[in-house]
Amino acid sequence: MKSAILDRTFIVEIRVEAVSSLIWNALITGDVDAENGEVVPVHVTMTVNLRKRLDPPLPQLYMGNIFLASIANSVAKTTNCNILAEKFHESIWKINDEYVRQYCGRGTHLNVMKNLAAEVENNSRAGVFNFSSWCRFPFYETDFGWGRPIWFGTALKLNKLAILLDTSDGKGIEAWIGLPKEEMTKPEQDPGILA
Repeated sequence: MKSAILDRTFIVEIRVEAVSSLIWNALITGDVDAENGEVVPVHVTMTVNLRKRLDPPLPQLYMGNIFLASIANSVAKTTNCNILAEKFHESIWKINDEYVRQYCGRGTHLNVMKNLAAEVENNSRAGVFNFSSWCRFPFYETDFGWGRPIWFGTALKLNKLAILLDTSDGKGIEAWIGLPKEEMTKPEQDPGILA
C-alpha cells in the first residue's frame, strides 16, 4: 500500500514537472531577441509544500501555509524541454530539511530572491514566471450537500503565473496560465502545447 502511494506521488510530481517545463519552453521559444537571436532568460519558480520535506515532517493537516519557492534559472540558448525539465526537477528536489534550515535560517534564500529580482530589473528582457501545483488537492472529493463538483477552477487574477490542477477524472492536468495579453500568444501558438 505504501509503495503504491509513493509511486502515485512520484508520478504526479513528474507530470507536474513535465507540464511546467512544456509551458516554460513555450515562454522561452516565443521570446527570442530579434537583434542577436538569443533566447531571452525566463526564470521560473515553483511553490513547494514544506510539510513532508522537514525533519520531522509536519502533519498534513497542519494549519496555515508553509511553503518555499524553488528557483530554476533559465538556460541560455536552449529550448530543449528535457534540459528545462531537469533544471525544474533539481530546483524542487534540492529543497529538503537541510536546505530549509541552512538557507532560510541565515536569510540566504531571501538574498537569492533579491538577486533574481535585481537581475530582472537590470535586464528589461528577462522575466520571472511562477508555477503553483494544486494537483492532489481533493477538490473533486468535496461535497457540500449537493454532490461533488464536475469541474473546478480558480477565480484568482493570475499574472505571470500558472496554476496546475488535476482534471476531474484525475488522469490529466489543467494549466491556468495568466500572462499579459500580448504575451499570451506564445503558449497559445506553441506546437508542443497544441500537440
